[in-house]
Amino acid sequence: MSDRIEKQIELKAPVSRVWRALTDHREFGEWFRVKIDGPFVPGMPSTGHVTYPGYEHVQWHAIVQHGARVTVLLHLASVCG
Repeated sequence: MSDRIEKQIELKAPVSRVWRALTDHREFGEWFRVKIDGPFVPGMPSTGHVTYPGYEHVQWHAIVQHGARVTVLLHLASVCG
């Protein structure tokens, strides 16, 4: 089984706008319904919690790799356990 979820979509927005939404922690949080504790820092973990109704108790963890890619790892133990 793969440890990835991938989806391709076409956005009608300039690349610069999409990049800002993916790299600014506040805008990223709005898109993905996550309250992130602070700015993304390459090589460092980023934490927060899901804001989607019914899932507010789920912790959110991500690692920013190489200053360009955000890998999202949802810790679902609080949902399942």
